[in-house]
Amino acid sequence: MLAALTLALCRRRKWESPSYLALCAFGQWGILSHIFLDLVTTFGTMIWSPYKSTRPAWIFFSIIDFSFTAILLIPQLLAWAYEDPEHSRRRALIMWLVLHARAVRDFAYCERIGAPISSNVVGLAMVLFAALFLFPAARGWGHRLQYVTWNRVGLAPGRHLPPCCDVCPSPSTRIAFKKWPATENIEVQSIAALPFPPSLFHWDGLIRAPRGVYEVPYGS
Repeated sequence: MLAALTLALCRRRKWESPSYLALCAFGQWGILSHIFLDLVTTFGTMIWSPYKSTRPAWIFFSIIDFSFTAILLIPQLLAWAYEDPEHSRRRALIMWLVLHARAVRDFAYCERIGAPISSNVVGLAMVLFAALFLFPAARGWGHRLQYVTWNRVGLAPGRHLPPCCDVCPSPSTRIAFKKWPATENIEVQSIAALPFPPSLFHWDGLIRAPRGVYEVPYGS
């Protein structure tokens, strides 16, 4: 239905459009990628619904992961900013200001939920945003790169990030965390380590026991 509506709109507006089957394939790919990106978070998703209400979760990333989102999103924003040479500098400046404000907002959000981000990390993010969006404009080469090139730049590190998360923290840290309840005479009902944004090495160790839930610093 979405493909048919898109095709009808493009014909009415006289826009160039892929075929109906291609639009169906794009929509299906979008749905599948959305499900996959939910699976790799701590919250997971009900992929078997309506047959089962279980929520598989691979726990590579936090449910709100700023680093992974930025890796996939920023190249697309750069592609848009440098699509039109005439307006590339203005677009790049706008995107830098938006991301600058978002970094400050995310910093305040993490403070509020008890997962503070270092001010040094926020400052570094702002410097990186400035370099990514303003340097291509200053040199004049940003608009010469195609959409597909920008997006491949983001896809390459994004594809390798989940395996990196799977091996962080180190094995010695995992072993020490699992042994900690025994040293404190805690009866363990369940135990888990959940990633904390924005670092791959910042995790939150949680242990459920009859008297409540224990939170243990867990990182490399």
